[in-house]
Amino acid sequence: MQYNENDFIQIQNELKARISCKDSFDIRDIKFIAGVDLAYWNNESGEEYAVCCIVIIEKETHRLAETKS
Repeated sequence: MQYNENDFIQIQNELKARISCKDSFDIRDIKFIAGVDLAYWNNESGEEYAVCCIVIIEKETHRLAETKS
């Protein structure tokens, strides 16, 4: 299936209706913290590349909770 920009805009609009900005949890219950980074680039021949990194740490110890490679 081919997607175009309008398809992704529609998906985003459907998903944003599910976002909640209410504090519905107790911060003391948080055990893990996650961060995500994405990078996109083209090489000299025009090929597109992307890389993603997700890090999950334990809140109290700041130790990595899990690693994959």
